[in-house]
Amino acid sequence: MAAGLGRALKLRIRNPQAIMLVSEADRIARHAEIFRLIQQQGLGGRVFVASIGLSVDWIIQRGGHRRIEQITIEQRDARREGLQKYKENGGVTGAADIANYSKQASQIKKQKRQERQQKILSAVKKIIRSNHGRVPGLQDICDALNHLCIRTGQGRFFTPERLSQFRKQCPGKWKQARDSYARPRRRIRYIAIASLIELRKRRNRQWAMKQLLRMLPDDRAWLDCCELRRCRNDIPVGIADDQEGKPRSRDGCRGPPDTRRGWDAYVLSMRG
Repeated sequence: MAAGLGRALKLRIRNPQAIMLVSEADRIARHAEIFRLIQQQGLGGRVFVASIGLSVDWIIQRGGHRRIEQITIEQRDARREGLQKYKENGGVTGAADIANYSKQASQIKKQKRQERQQKILSAVKKIIRSNHGRVPGLQDICDALNHLCIRTGQGRFFTPERLSQFRKQCPGKWKQARDSYARPRRRIRYIAIASLIELRKRRNRQWAMKQLLRMLPDDRAWLDCCELRRCRNDIPVGIADDQEGKPRSRDGCRGPPDTRRGWDAYVLSMRG
């Protein structure tokens, strides 16, 4: 493969005295340009074909790279013509329900990926909780995952580079896993602060009611706190006049009474 050939040539450059052996000449490449590129880099004299015992420079000098390319083109054309004749004679290539097989395989692959992702995130949560919220480094997480026999999709061990790539695939879930130790504690703190604020508001309302009870005349002491709270919230600013039936305030907003007559009318209506 091209990747394997590139790695082999890099090793050859790092080791000038080394020799690169290839089983057949067509294993190096099937295009004449690849042979010429190897020769231009000065590596042709140390790359040998084991079957004939010649180097790349000798193969290029004798024109063997062009013959390899010509044979490759002829074989490709022959395969294409044979496949075309097979189809014209009624032959069928591939399975009829290959689309269903591909869909089922993709679903199975997706399910396995989700299960593997869930295992990794669960392991990260356990590690962070055991460290009391301290987030360890990527190498420490990789060591823990390898110790738990959790592997990548290709069955390999985790490294910081692969774990970083996994983190980029699901940034939201990774952030949630890292915050698994502090999130419930923030929630409890929020509930405690909200409870304290509500308790403070309740105490302020009770203090305001006590002050209002002190301002009431003695003949109205029969009103309890609940009824007084309802009176303060429900009675309009201008209590409706007995004759006109219109509020005495200009904007008609609701609030405490502004006259003694309106208060007496409201108290009588409450008693009735």
